[in-house]
Amino acid sequence: MQAALLAVGIEPACLDDADARIPVHREQALWEELARCANDPCFGLQAQTHIEPGAIDVFDYAVRSSPDIRHAIQNMVRYTRLAHDLVDIELRVEGDEARIVHRHRLHPVDLSAQATDYSVGGIVIVMRELCGSDFTPVEIRIARERPQDVGPYVSLLGNTPHFGGLTNEIAFTADILERPVSTADAGLHHVLARRAEELLASLPRMDDIATRVRVCIAESLCGGDPSIEMIAERLGMGARTLQRRLAEAETTHQELLNLMRREMARDLLRDDNIGINEIAYLLGYSERSAFHRAFKRWYGVAPAAFRGQPELTHGDA
Repeated sequence: MQAALLAVGIEPACLDDADARIPVHREQALWEELARCANDPCFGLQAQTHIEPGAIDVFDYAVRSSPDIRHAIQNMVRYTRLAHDLVDIELRVEGDEARIVHRHRLHPVDLSAQATDYSVGGIVIVMRELCGSDFTPVEIRIARERPQDVGPYVSLLGNTPHFGGLTNEIAFTADILERPVSTADAGLHHVLARRAEELLASLPRMDDIATRVRVCIAESLCGGDPSIEMIAERLGMGARTLQRRLAEAETTHQELLNLMRREMARDLLRDDNIGINEIAYLLGYSERSAFHRAFKRWYGVAPAAFRGQPELTHGDA
């Protein structure tokens, strides 16, 4: 595990901090690296069977201490940002059918299939832990390409999923929503919900346009297209509308792009396995010289000199 973390530029020590956040591009790379190391195309799906209850700290316990399944899912919806900044969960109830809809803000083509499998498997397993081992979805949709072997999915999830689309969905009979949670604890839930609200309030607002653009730029750098046209398309608006909204927030796309390049350049230089030319390319610079000029303007030294000063690369620059 440690070797896989280091291979994608994640410090193993950060796993000891329940409040640590990992850049999404590194998270996706880690899933692929773990699957490669395990030589298991279903690594993400199988990984969920090894996760202990409570592994996601306050979020996990707040869900598990809920009085019934409806409230457990509602708490999952409300507090999901404590586990992941770019995931949305929704509970839909129509007639006698309920449906948990799980959506990642990255497009499925940019997501690791392992991460997608992990999310779907996790919801089904947690539902079984909350309301009983007899929980079997009536329909499952997974936002990834259909794998060659669906056997492991049928075995773990209970039926054959539909593959493709933009959302993960787990449908079940609505009467399950009224089942009591086996680990319900009213007193503990009150304490945990208060703590979860405090943690939620401390996170940056994702409805803030500048924050949303920064997230999109961070995801689009390292080989993608961080242009204002592409960012606007991902946010579902025109480039001019995005320019206007950023102006209202007293910033610009270029300012945010420069800020993300500055932060990511510092992080990437901490990894001695990544060459400076490659870092320049990953950050969208067509010429190494342009990256050098920008970096020296930001930090006062050239990239190579910065990398050679441990107090800079491992401290707050």
